[in-house]
Amino acid sequence: MIGFGAVIATSTGQEADATAQCKRYFASFDSVRFTAGCTSPFGLCTRGTLARGNFHGTFTFTVRELAPSAGLPSEPATTFSFLGDVVFDTGGGNITSSDVGILDQVCGLVSETHRITGGTGGWTGATGFLFGRAEASGPSAFTGDLEGQICLP
Repeated sequence: MIGFGAVIATSTGQEADATAQCKRYFASFDSVRFTAGCTSPFGLCTRGTLARGNFHGTFTFTVRELAPSAGLPSEPATTFSFLGDVVFDTGGGNITSSDVGILDQVCGLVSETHRITGGTGGWTGATGFLFGRAEASGPSAFTGDLEGQICLP
């Protein structure tokens, strides 16, 4: 899991300020699960690398909430919904996001939406969204893509 991405809706519910400078971003990523230093109450954290696009750097993802069956009574127990925090380190500062998504453990698929909650350095005041999708690439690894819009004041 990466802490997985979002943006691709007509109305986002978090409209950009008229003076904000918004830009589309996309990246591919690879991530692996780690436990040493993981602060998730479920022991679920990943770290990875962003590449092959215009959004580069590294990231860490920490699961804060987890619901089996995606919180739905008719969904298999192997499908989880999750909420977590992602920190993207771009070298020019950090971007933070709240990430909500679905993990299908049987198929090894993830779909997620990131709500950008802020940033540091060149990303101070960042808002926006990223949309992500990923596939398992190993027992504790994922490969996927992020796409979305990040706005700066």
